[in-house]
Amino acid sequence: MKIKSSFNILIILLCCYVCISYAEQPLLKETPFIHTTAESITTEFTISNSSKDDFVCRYSQHLTDADGESVYKIGPVSVSVAAGSEEKVLFSENPSGLNLWSPEDPYLYRVVTVIEPDGQDAEVFENNIGFRTFEIRGSHFYLNGRPYFLRALSRIPPGRVHDAESNIRPEIWRDKNFVRDFFETIKDANVNMIRVCGPVDKDLIWFDYADKMGVMMVNGSYRGEGAEGESVIEHNRSIFVPVIKTVRNYTSPVIYTLSNELQWDKNDAFLPGTRQNYEVAKAVDPTRLIIGNAGFGRGMAGDIEDVHDYLGWYYGDMSSFSRYKTSSSKVDYRYGKDSGKPITFTEMIGTYTNNRDGSFQMAINKHHANALRLVGTSPRFADDSMWYQALITKEMVEAMRCVRGSQSRICGTFPFSTYWFWDIENKTARAKPAIESLKMSYSPVLLSMQTWNRNLYQTDQFSCMLHVVNDDYSLGSLVNAKARLSLVQDGAVRSTVLVDLPRVDYYDTFKSVVSLDIPEGIGAGTAYVKAELIHPKADCTGNTLEIYVAGRDFADTDIKEKIFVYDNSGETLKALVKNGFEAVKVAAVDSLSPEDKLVIAAGVFDAQNNFSTEAFWKYIEAGGHALVMEQEYSAGKDILPEGFGLKQANELFVNIDRGPDHHLLSGLRHRDLFAFNDAGGDSVDSYAVSTGFELTREALESTEVAANCDSQLAKAAVVEYFAGKGSVIFSQIECMKRAGTDPVADRLRTNLVSMLINSDHLFGEQSGWEIKFADFDSERGLFASPLKQGFILNSHNYGRVSYGDVSGSSWGAGRPDGRRVTGEMKITRSLGYLGHVDEKASHADGFFWVRPPKGAESASIAAFNPTDRPLKFAVKASGSEIQTYTVSPGEKKPFGPLSFKRLDNGAVKFTIRISVDTKGQNKEKKLVEELVFESLVFLK
Repeated sequence: MKIKSSFNILIILLCCYVCISYAEQPLLKETPFIHTTAESITTEFTISNSSKDDFVCRYSQHLTDADGESVYKIGPVSVSVAAGSEEKVLFSENPSGLNLWSPEDPYLYRVVTVIEPDGQDAEVFENNIGFRTFEIRGSHFYLNGRPYFLRALSRIPPGRVHDAESNIRPEIWRDKNFVRDFFETIKDANVNMIRVCGPVDKDLIWFDYADKMGVMMVNGSYRGEGAEGESVIEHNRSIFVPVIKTVRNYTSPVIYTLSNELQWDKNDAFLPGTRQNYEVAKAVDPTRLIIGNAGFGRGMAGDIEDVHDYLGWYYGDMSSFSRYKTSSSKVDYRYGKDSGKPITFTEMIGTYTNNRDGSFQMAINKHHANALRLVGTSPRFADDSMWYQALITKEMVEAMRCVRGSQSRICGTFPFSTYWFWDIENKTARAKPAIESLKMSYSPVLLSMQTWNRNLYQTDQFSCMLHVVNDDYSLGSLVNAKARLSLVQDGAVRSTVLVDLPRVDYYDTFKSVVSLDIPEGIGAGTAYVKAELIHPKADCTGNTLEIYVAGRDFADTDIKEKIFVYDNSGETLKALVKNGFEAVKVAAVDSLSPEDKLVIAAGVFDAQNNFSTEAFWKYIEAGGHALVMEQEYSAGKDILPEGFGLKQANELFVNIDRGPDHHLLSGLRHRDLFAFNDAGGDSVDSYAVSTGFELTREALESTEVAANCDSQLAKAAVVEYFAGKGSVIFSQIECMKRAGTDPVADRLRTNLVSMLINSDHLFGEQSGWEIKFADFDSERGLFASPLKQGFILNSHNYGRVSYGDVSGSSWGAGRPDGRRVTGEMKITRSLGYLGHVDEKASHADGFFWVRPPKGAESASIAAFNPTDRPLKFAVKASGSEIQTYTVSPGEKKPFGPLSFKRLDNGAVKFTIRISVDTKGQNKEKKLVEELVFESLVFLK
């Protein structure tokens, strides 16, 4: 027994010795790094010998083409590694007759690398590899020796889209069929690059398909937004180093990012730290280009100057895209200027149509303000959200592509938006209309029709600057081509023009003014100008531009009631008479009776005149009704009521906060009031409103807002002010500036006069029996100036700045489900953030006016308490006592009944008050009393 036990012990010791010896044998330090150029393939790896003996390792490599034919073989080659040392192995080959990899022709080779240390099993590495170069020359990118523009997408599934359980990388993103279908979709949309940032170890299927299908990649770390501490530098390094090591053997990655939106002035360590990270990244992979700080870097760290630009979403408007020709306040886009580095826009567009129906996400801060500014309270909110997303995608991308070239540093666009309806359960994605816009704007040969005159009468000519942008990598020069522009309405071609194009070399642009007749007999409404390229080989999707056409009588009226016009120049009077109004010039207001309707012509107060403000208000208070058209108010400003201020707006869109049957929308759709024709001048002036009214809370006691604009619809464009027995409609919509040249502006002028003549001039919007708060159709007209009225839409984030829906999904969304009382608020930043509550405030209140239906004598109001503590609110209706209610945690129910008394014209004012805690729940100076008010129901 003892002998046997000793033998067993000996065997165990021998096994341990073998294992220890084996553990000490040389090891491959990490996966071999295999990288290519257009002419060469280089392999690097390091063998580490931690044993006490010298060691021999053999390596070999075999490259085959797509047909399995051998291109070259190496080895086996032996390399000696001394005991206790490392040996770096580097070998290169220059195969001849290579097919180069590009998005247009993603040719892949197969390379098998075998590394066999003495006494150990061979390690075999199999890679698909493409031969290509991607580099910077001057201020441009070059792919395989030719200039190349990045037609990219920034926001794709991995890391950006969540499932219903808020998983950031659900299994769908690794489903082979889904990934393949997605790549086919984006390739069909002419996309040649995508961005996948953050850890990618579970998402390598995306790199497999990117290599195989020809889509270049941007990868790395995207942390840093809002950071203040320098730990973010090390944190970014901990992300991008393993990412680079994981993806560097793929062909599709060509750019790495090291951080995102770091503000250099927030911490002195940020810039030198990012420059140090640049050196770290280059040491891991010297073959790729680097964005040191995406969005905010100004080209100060890295190889590329990256910009995040949300012009036309968070700020500004599409008519300002001409700045890409030269410079903005922060960036000079011209070749060789500023940093001199190529410019990419890895974030742009915005327009987050995240809701399940495709409507804009309405998170209170940032998104709220801009969604309302751009499509307002449209009766077709979802459709118009996607319409604007498609429009800005087209306009912004084409503006950048039309100026790219030898005089520009703009080298790549990456729209950052929600372009798909995700069906995670069924592992599919359906493209939104904006993808079709992107397909046209990303066409390798782009036909772009640039114009800001898109509202046209019959017998007018549509005119545009046609840009032919040749980025067709496979074609080379475009010769013997023609462009055909056609006017199409209801599927029928109504007119056509054919343009002979000169030779357009690769990466060059031709531009020329092209005109197209608008024939007689075409119906009023939407039409399309379609551009097609006639050429047997060029890769061109064509393009489509939406316009508005109308007959010459579009703004005419059959209203026979006489109106009186105070007009020094006679231009407004002339336009009204031309449209069929029985308009009579009046020299003095005191000659009118209260039954007479008065129009004060556009621009009257721009110059000195004999207008009597005193006589005007005497006429109104006696029962008169007047329309004051757009004014500069440089003189005669005292005609404005107390609490009316004027402020620059410069808004392309004016929102009619009334139903589709309202006088102002007669013959027009909500979206038709976007961008009038260019009024001329040094820059584009297509603004529907240049200056708008800012009203105080006190002024809103006597004012109805019929049309509004700007962030959170905070400025008024058309209001009706009630005084005594009469009222005044003040309009700042710039109709007369375009008299006779813009059918939409002309029709709106006619509609304004119709509102003056035919309106019932009653205060308060007529409602139905149930008002659902946050349902625009139901509550239309009640919250036309919400920041002043103290009610804002509830968007599931309860005062926090987030993108989340009720389940916490980072980029999910749900429609607003009510309104919250905030008290009077204001926009504090250009992005649309709301201000904080005064820390001394003890309460906040909100109010609105409404005309209840006939027979209603009381109402109930439904409230929901999403917190874990009881909350109170007080409500008062006109002519009744204040009622106070307590809402239990999680409770949702109606409270009432609330009796009320109507004013003489039938209107009722409702006021709701809540208490505030400016120090509670760590929300500095923010409202924390988070009751959601869902509906108001009238009772008989």
